[in-house]
Amino acid sequence: MHRVTQLLAAFAMASVLSLPLFSQTGKELPLAATPPMGWGSWNHYGKRVTEADVKENGDMLVKLGLDKLG
Repeated sequence: MHRVTQLLAAFAMASVLSLPLFSQTGKELPLAATPPMGWGSWNHYGKRVTEADVKENGDMLVKLGLDKLG
């Protein structure tokens, strides 16, 4: 009986972990070849980013000393 519980738990875990791989239409989503890197501001700004936003972010990076870290 313990083995059945383990198998059910493994199946449930695999099902949950595979959820992000499919869109709401059921079609498989493509995976990136590499993880996203760099300045990932899209989640905040979307299409509304302005030159002032970019300059403000750059100034803050310099103020925090992050420009020296690469």
